[in-house]
Amino acid sequence: MVTPTQQYYATHPAAKWLALICICLGNMLTAITNSGAVLAVPSIAEEFPASAVQLSWIPTIFVMTNVILILPFGRLADRIGLKRIYLAGIVTFSVASFVATLGDSMAWVIAMRGCQAVGTAMMQACGMAIVGSVFADQQRGTAVGIAASCLYFGLSVGPLLGGELTDAFGWRSVFYFPMVFAGLVCGVIVLRLRGEWRSDEPLTFDWLGLLLFATTIVCIMIGVSSLPAGGRVGLIAVGVVTGIAFVRSQWVRPNPMLRIRAIVDNRVFRQAVMAQMAMYCAIYAVIYLMSLYLQYIKAVGAGEAGRILIFQALLMAVTAPLAGRAADRFSARILSTAGSLLAALGYFGLCWIGDDTAFGFIMLCLSLIGVGMGLFSTPNYKAALAAVPSDRLASATAVMNSARNLGNIAGMAIVLSLIALMVGGEAIAPPSYARFLIAVQCAFAVSCASALWAAWIGSRRVD
Repeated sequence: MVTPTQQYYATHPAAKWLALICICLGNMLTAITNSGAVLAVPSIAEEFPASAVQLSWIPTIFVMTNVILILPFGRLADRIGLKRIYLAGIVTFSVASFVATLGDSMAWVIAMRGCQAVGTAMMQACGMAIVGSVFADQQRGTAVGIAASCLYFGLSVGPLLGGELTDAFGWRSVFYFPMVFAGLVCGVIVLRLRGEWRSDEPLTFDWLGLLLFATTIVCIMIGVSSLPAGGRVGLIAVGVVTGIAFVRSQWVRPNPMLRIRAIVDNRVFRQAVMAQMAMYCAIYAVIYLMSLYLQYIKAVGAGEAGRILIFQALLMAVTAPLAGRAADRFSARILSTAGSLLAALGYFGLCWIGDDTAFGFIMLCLSLIGVGMGLFSTPNYKAALAAVPSDRLASATAVMNSARNLGNIAGMAIVLSLIALMVGGEAIAPPSYARFLIAVQCAFAVSCASALWAAWIGSRRVD
């Protein structure tokens, strides 16, 4: 049965594209702010002196909050309405961005980054669903592709824009910038986005699974950031225990938050999920670590650091759609495995960076990582979706997104633990530069191993 909202968008093409523009702007503003804020970390540290571990919480709190809340907000939106939750997400993100500039401590900035992540989780939970509901025809694939491209575009230009804004106007400008777009999107949604999308079915969600999952993430992340303190090791142990309990609960519950049994039973899909986690574990900390390395060890400004880092993101954004087209003609297994190996080569090169490493070598390594991630991401995603029935595509997409987020949080856990062990409660300053550089090199060694693991998993997959 066609609803009045579906009928309206079916007969008003301009309204459909206006809705898509709203989602695209939302994707870009969150991506630009998230990746751009990383370039502002050293400038924030100049105003609010902090240890290396405290600085690492600026990106960590964001991905941690996002990975915990995105699924609950998706279920809540099914009941309350996609548009309402999406609009609430933009408002939350905007208010948190503004309030972050008013604080007088590093703890305040970190807390507001967590609030930004709450808004981002609301938007990510609903954005693609709105696009899929509005474009309920043969244009859906094109619309989803455009929205995804805008996300990649935001991630690509974020480091460059964040660095230039920080150099020109200070770190607060990185948080002011998205508010212009946010106000525009809010206005269009309120005035022009017609209708609402929600389910009349009772709200059901695995709240026990969410509690166990959140406890696992929080305990492990706080624990690794405080190593080698003995008490914090106990906190990590609590996280491990609740993690095991989470997996067991997801295996036996009839309506789990994450359908682990279905993932395990589908070999091709399981391998794609594992490779996704491994590669995103390797990639997430690159911009953060390289931003700190370039600004502290190489003593370049935030703007120049952004211009160097943009190569990796741009090459990934350009290569990913080309790899997707190639996967329609050639083996997705070969493409994704080749991409993993290229990225591993780039990470291997970064294992050897020092205070006298040439910028050309750094850019070469980042280029290999960017091309490798582009070659890996789309073919691996295609292989995953091709391995599930057509009526389970939405669930499969959610699982792949969760795998990406879990990989991100695992990557930051590794970075946090290395920085805590090598630098501890000290600030990143000349006396600690040598130890900080060792932590960076070790982190890239782990990234190299993770990419090689993804290559091994992908090479054993049967397309």
